[in-house]
Order: sequence, then C-alpha cells, then structure tokens
Amino acid sequence: MIGRVKWWSFDKGYGFIECNEDDNIFVHVKDSEVLETNFKENEMITFELDETEKGIFLKRFHSLEQEA
Repeated sequence: MIGRVKWWSFDKGYGFIECNEDDNIFVHVKDSEVLETNFKENEMITFELDETEKGIFLKRFHSLEQEA
C-alpha cells in the first residue's frame, strides 16, 4: 500500500497514515519498526498492514522520498 503521513508526533509516540481521503490508519510506536522511526508530515511511504485480534498494525514500511 502507499500512503501519506498525515500527522506524527515522535514525543507522543503515535500518528496517522492517510491511505485515501476517507481512510486513516492509526500508528503507534509499539508497531514493528516504528519505535526507531521519526516520520515527517506529508512524507509518502509504502507499507503493509498486519491484522490481529487486537487491531490493525503497520508493518514493513519505507519512505518513497528516500528513493527519489
């Protein structure tokens, strides 16, 4: 999937990824790899989601801006 970082607070440890106009994904530092990441607002990323009984979590991702 491709999305845009809508809002991210490293200090608070969470934010939102926008997949389309109506679909935002909540991201928390407990999600894999996110703990060491400092997303930038409006950054375009590719990612996969992992659905568990506790909810949907961000997994494997990287910035598309790093490829430019």
